Amino acid sequence: TQYAAGVTSREISELAEELERTTLFSDEQAQDAATALLYFRNIAEDTFKRALRLSLDYAQANEVDVVSAARLVGRALQDPTEG
Repeated sequence: TQYAAGVTSREISELAEELERTTLFSDEQAQDAATALLYFRNIAEDTFKRALRLSLDYAQANEVDVVSAARLVGRALQDPTEG
């Protein structure tokens, strides 16, 4: 991504590496979740980064895959009344 969600692909990679050190998920899994979040156009910059962390937390707590968790978080943030 070249600034989708207000973050660069390099920033996403760096965040994924950080999340690999602080969660039970690999950097590849974190990047997969980030990719899923990029489909939601209303999620940008700091919200995007928080949403990615929340997605991994949700995945771990509810024993679901990170992409599904990211999609749930993305829908909730995209349209809070429907999500």
